[in-house]
Amino acid sequence: MTVARVGLFRSPVEIRSFSMDRYADSLGKALRAAAPPTLSLRDFRPPRRQLATRGRVDRYWSRYARYWLHARRTSFDANHVLDHAYGHLTYALEGRTTIVSCHDLFPLQHWRGAIPGLERRRTRPLTVQLSLSGLQRARFVVTFTQAIKDELVDVLALDPERVRVVPHGVNSCFAPPTTPRERGGRATILCVSTGGPYKNNRAAVEVLARVANRCEREVCLVRVGPPLPPAETDRSRRYGVRERTVELGQLSEASLAEAYRRCDVLLHASLYEGFGWPPLEAMASGTPVVTSTWPSLVEVTDDAALHADAQDYDGLADHVLTALEDERVAQDLRRRGPQRAQEFSWHGAAEQVLTLYKTVLEEDS
Repeated sequence: MTVARVGLFRSPVEIRSFSMDRYADSLGKALRAAAPPTLSLRDFRPPRRQLATRGRVDRYWSRYARYWLHARRTSFDANHVLDHAYGHLTYALEGRTTIVSCHDLFPLQHWRGAIPGLERRRTRPLTVQLSLSGLQRARFVVTFTQAIKDELVDVLALDPERVRVVPHGVNSCFAPPTTPRERGGRATILCVSTGGPYKNNRAAVEVLARVANRCEREVCLVRVGPPLPPAETDRSRRYGVRERTVELGQLSEASLAEAYRRCDVLLHASLYEGFGWPPLEAMASGTPVVTSTWPSLVEVTDDAALHADAQDYDGLADHVLTALEDERVAQDLRRRGPQRAQEFSWHGAAEQVLTLYKTVLEEDS
């Protein structure tokens, strides 16, 4: 029996990315569970290197030149680059047998001034453009929403037939509470953020201030991820809601799942998203969700969430207040959320990706 070898190209160990690692771990596990005996999947990372200063030059050397050199020495039958930040590896690999997962085009769209509410980036993202140029060489590009596929076709002029939408799954730990959530007492608004400028930290403060003034219950903002930046910390003090903000920092997946179950509503008012994991995880946890109207977020949540423009703080606050005070609406969202989340599975994603591997291998043979 002939066994084909597929290399899963992951981020270097010394350059970690929480979201990218979660994607690689979750998809890799599902791929191995669903792969036929004729397919061998192998993670590939360049050998660990202790960065001298962890400065920009060190990171660029590890990400571009060093990884490219190591990738060039591989001899897999098919290749899957799991993060578009390493799309330049297609110049070291055989393009016709390589697939690249593209999560979003944020740095490029930021520089193009294509994100409403975000001041245009001043410097051209040259290294990002280098990585994204590699997508032109790939046989397939996997992305996670139709919205990002449209960007890839429009901005990078990729052939739409080569861009395949394969949504993320949701891990099993994100599930509704086993006992009904107690109502009354302090109301909690949850925000989950990686700290990027497009996460719209201002919206969290603006919405908290508005809801706190109108809600009959005591309200607090619970944040997961990096703390509020100084400008928003100062804003929260001016609005008199600084003491209502609880910073949990980075959480394990199990603790994050518990945070979803304990909160009353998730606020995810991003100015831009490639997919939007927190709304999906909150829906799976039976937690009402309020998001912005960015296309990817609407695509993922559909009618299982409430939506308002990312800069419409009054509209976002109205939705959050509705989720907190209108039990009929809250119950409907708790019902719709898990139903919607069931449409996203890592097994389904793996099956679609394995089909692409089969196509690549058959074409090459």
